[in-house]
Amino acid sequence: MRFQLSVVALALANLGMAQAAGFDLNQANTQGVDKSRWNCSRCSVPHASGELGVSVVGTDADDPRAANRLGEESDLVAALQADLLYTSKDDGRLRVQADDLGMETGAAEIRFDNDQVGVHAGYRSNLQVDSGHAQTRYGLSGNDLVDSGELRTTELSKKRESWLLGAQYKGDHWRSFIDYEYQSKTGQQAGSTALLKSPVNIVKPIDHTTQKLKAGAELSGARWLAGLSYQGSLFDNGHDALYNGERGALTALEPGNEAHQLLASGQYRWQRSILSGRLVKGWQYQNEDYVDTLGVPPGITHLNGEVETWDANLKLTTRVSRDLRVNLKADYRDRDNKTPVQLFSTVAYDPNSGQATANVPLDSGRHAYLLDGNYRLAKGLRLSGGYQRVELERSNTVREQTDEDRLFARLSYSALANWAFSVEGELGRRDGSRYDATAATSSEDNPLLRKYHLADRDRNQVEVKVSHTPLANLGLELSYRYARDDYDASELGLTESTDNGYDLSLSYHPTSNTELYLFGGQQWIDASQAGSQGFVSPDWLGDTEDSFSHIGGGAVYSGLIQDRLSLGLDYQYSESQSDTQVTGPVSGQSPYGDYTAWSHNVTLYANYRLSKRARLRADYRYERYYDTDYADVAPGAIPGLVTLGEMGANYNAHQLMLTLSYAL
Repeated sequence: MRFQLSVVALALANLGMAQAAGFDLNQANTQGVDKSRWNCSRCSVPHASGELGVSVVGTDADDPRAANRLGEESDLVAALQADLLYTSKDDGRLRVQADDLGMETGAAEIRFDNDQVGVHAGYRSNLQVDSGHAQTRYGLSGNDLVDSGELRTTELSKKRESWLLGAQYKGDHWRSFIDYEYQSKTGQQAGSTALLKSPVNIVKPIDHTTQKLKAGAELSGARWLAGLSYQGSLFDNGHDALYNGERGALTALEPGNEAHQLLASGQYRWQRSILSGRLVKGWQYQNEDYVDTLGVPPGITHLNGEVETWDANLKLTTRVSRDLRVNLKADYRDRDNKTPVQLFSTVAYDPNSGQATANVPLDSGRHAYLLDGNYRLAKGLRLSGGYQRVELERSNTVREQTDEDRLFARLSYSALANWAFSVEGELGRRDGSRYDATAATSSEDNPLLRKYHLADRDRNQVEVKVSHTPLANLGLELSYRYARDDYDASELGLTESTDNGYDLSLSYHPTSNTELYLFGGQQWIDASQAGSQGFVSPDWLGDTEDSFSHIGGGAVYSGLIQDRLSLGLDYQYSESQSDTQVTGPVSGQSPYGDYTAWSHNVTLYANYRLSKRARLRADYRYERYYDTDYADVAPGAIPGLVTLGEMGANYNAHQLMLTLSYAL
């Protein structure tokens, strides 16, 4: 039997050798083989991909504030759109991106990167309009505030432009980098001062520049990471103050300053645990000259402001078992104000007090500890929660120490088919040292007043979320949240606040080329506070009710005209309202008036494929906006008070964008 098997095996072996002899590559017949898809998966070849487009944008708006949403206030502009990627033979990657470049709000970036070096440059711009029709009779002649004698309308807006440049040099286990940013901020904003002992609202100029630099190096090993870096900023204001001719400075503007930080960070990984930490040393300086030396001690020309800070944190994450993960975290923060203390003469707008007062350096320290964990109770059932304590110390304040404790937990369940549930809650309490309002810390406060960020507080909050997919193409999500803060130890000040609301969303795909969605939500914030007109016990109560609502929806349909055309629609309505009621023993109940704002926003778009690589897109955007604020006062409505007028908005805005793009 063994002999027969050996013969068979020998015969099979010889057969295999005979067959293999005819399969040498140099004897292969490849004439009928399709080689068009043959490629080397590890060979690098130059390759370009992405899309480049040019847009023409037309805008028609009744109010410049429409630029906050539409990104442009000019009638007609051109913009560049791009998302291009080029890969070279040596694995170098060049990426060019642009989004609405050429409009008031737009951005662009170019980035090159390979295995050793990387460089990037970018540009960003943003326009924010606060009011399109502020009214003032005061203008600027240089830095002098000049009364023109008649009202003129002006725009309050801020234009930010940023230029970015960076590079990195790297190896297998290390990286060094440097990033630089130059930002300019120009425009006008609302301000106030006093002329002839009367309050005056004015338009302040904005001419700021900020330079930021960040550089550092990082190293890594099999189980560890380490890094050392520097970051700093320089701020400069083109206007030091506003002046009243020969009478001197009316008001100082933001002074130039600088800030520097050194950061060291590291991480070490064991089989089940990770330890990470960071240490930061910071310095801030402000040495601008005083714009007015009235009341300044002789020989003193500037503040010589200096602040030093320390920040440190340490975090340990460990997986105790397959189902349990635990985190431990500790934070430390210290702020030491080293500004020299000087005696300044105080000047009031009523009589001159003739008293001397010292600038008060404010120091602070913070210690925080956190313990939390995540445990899988069963399949699809998870419990997470923890405890946090934050201890804050402040010098020269009405309350030098506050302690805050938080307990929080979250339970989630997703094992039920097509359903997911979660509920989370938090209990918190803040207390601290004795509250002491003295002349050194708060000379104008009623001793019974408790500032809300320092007062004793009990906090309770809960949030519930439910998601359901009854059909493969239908999804629903619902969430509800409630929070309550109780300041039960405050006789004057904020005594209670509640915050609750819900959000709802629905998405539906009736066909493969159709998508529908709806969303909406509401939020209510109520706050109560007590005050004292007689500067003793509470004699009036104020209740503020804020509400916010939004609802929207949209649709996307593709596949028209032989899959060349797709259409889309987005709509959103939002509304906010604030009502304040004041109740006193003499006036009874008196409303302050309300603040209301609402807007309708519609976006329609059509995307048409002209050819395999070219496409044309049309976007139409519409906004209907309205707001009113009872705090606005018309010029001259109150004798002796100079305002910027009623700056509410009520406008319609239309924008049409046509984009021709080409795919590489």
